[in-house]
Amino acid sequence: MQFTVTNDAFRDNIFDSYIEKVRYPYNISIEPIKQMKTKKQLEYFWGGLVKVLSQYYFSLGEAESEHKPLNPQVIKLTLYDEIGIYEPIRLLTGRETYRLIPMSEMTKEQMTEFISRVLDWMDALDPVCIIPPDLRLTWLLHITDEDVARAEKYKFPERNSLYLAYLRKQSCLYSGKYGCEAAHISLPGYGGMSQKSPDWLAIPLHYEVHKEAHGKGHSEIINGLNLYNFDIVTYAKLAYLRWLYKK
Repeated sequence: MQFTVTNDAFRDNIFDSYIEKVRYPYNISIEPIKQMKTKKQLEYFWGGLVKVLSQYYFSLGEAESEHKPLNPQVIKLTLYDEIGIYEPIRLLTGRETYRLIPMSEMTKEQMTEFISRVLDWMDALDPVCIIPPDLRLTWLLHITDEDVARAEKYKFPERNSLYLAYLRKQSCLYSGKYGCEAAHISLPGYGGMSQKSPDWLAIPLHYEVHKEAHGKGHSEIINGLNLYNFDIVTYAKLAYLRWLYKK
């Protein structure tokens, strides 16, 4: 089995979740995350998705070989059937129906919605499917300048227990593990003496990573996240609004 990871915590997660169970020969390599050019964004998401699902079903014994992945077309049709996005069209007969929008034709907004649906579907798999943190955050590749401007103008509440509960159900942005805590990021200008930063400035971190963050400082963990050129404050605002609009 071949895995490429971006940090030690994600490597350990792969080992604990897959290697210990399937007992197959494996190779794990670590390489830095590369920023994607716009024209490669779709290919990156789709290629990563196929690889993750192929490894997942191979670990369950439902694929013949890790080197003979599931047919990408079967994966694509499955996702379209389960969570595809449709648009209304009018036929020549005057009857209205709906047409499936392929990924290659989706707008940025539709792609962001589709990515969200795909990740929600994968999160619901049993047993858990490990989603690499950088793949989980590919929705950031489709954020527009208007989205950022809207986030900057929004008046965020200091506290929101529902949002913190949502974060605890997510996988760790650093390691990919489940079993997260809502980690409040400590930054100058946010929060006061002996007071936590606002709830919107929290991210899901596995409790081990969260403990490490308190020991080494949040900056080291933040620098290890793939936020696709967004700073942590802008990311946190976008993530909060994304959750708010999904409710």
